[in-house]
Amino acid sequence: MFSTFISSIKTSCIILVWIATPFVGLCQYSELSVAGGLSNYWGDLNPSQFVDNFEQSGLNASVGYHYHFGNGIALRGDVSYFRLHNSDSKNDDELKRQRNLSFKSNLWELSIAGELHPLELILSSRGMLRVSPYGVVGVSGFYFEPKTEYQGETVALRQLGTEGQGIEGFDDMYKPISVALPTGVGMRFYVTDNVAISLEGIIRFTITDYIDDVSGLYPDYDLVLAENGTLAAALSERNDEFLGEAEGSQIGKFIGGDRGNAEINDYFSSIALRLHIYLGKGVQSPFSIFKGGNRQAVCPTF
Repeated sequence: MFSTFISSIKTSCIILVWIATPFVGLCQYSELSVAGGLSNYWGDLNPSQFVDNFEQSGLNASVGYHYHFGNGIALRGDVSYFRLHNSDSKNDDELKRQRNLSFKSNLWELSIAGELHPLELILSSRGMLRVSPYGVVGVSGFYFEPKTEYQGETVALRQLGTEGQGIEGFDDMYKPISVALPTGVGMRFYVTDNVAISLEGIIRFTITDYIDDVSGLYPDYDLVLAENGTLAAALSERNDEFLGEAEGSQIGKFIGGDRGNAEINDYFSSIALRLHIYLGKGVQSPFSIFKGGNRQAVCPTF
């Protein structure tokens, strides 16, 4: 999977540079950005009402480096943090509340993406632009580790095999590293020649269905108990806990039933406010921020 991620990054870079080359202007410069906002997970533990999912928003933060080729084309890399969580207890659906599953995860992402500023592509040479909408598309790799609360303790879920992972005839344990395709839009506002702010929303479509540790069918409780242990069995089916029944008393109702929806992978999104600081002409170290400088000397005035 890691080699696939590296290959995807290389391919994306080649494509982005190839697309950008015919449009590159003389205004080539670097930026440093920092961002913060809200993040949301979308998957098997979502509330039945779309809007209700935003009540379970977490936080996100990122640091980015941007290289502007000129005329509205830019390439950027980001290191980002997301706090994701959802719980069946927040669901309006009674059956989903009885399922009684929940997760929380600290997710770290490394991404590379291209930005297209269409108005800058058309109008930047006129030196009149102060507001610039843009689109973002790229590829990322991320690390995640779902956990849940059980009997007053925080329990890591991935290596338990709550859906029978690791048992003969079942899937292998899923990996903590996966790949996503970040896609989104934003609006940039140029405050001064050296500072800009932007508001952007990005959805990250992933290739994993286990950000929440929920994907397919309820396994055989007794088999999970024998092969993966007491804790894995208890957390594979938590209806009994919700109903106040004895551990394992509800297993006959759920074996082979839908625990999640394996047909649709999980994804996560962010809405963030980003601060951009001009570093200098061409490729510049992030430490160039301490040098000062004026983009007017390099680029048209916005």
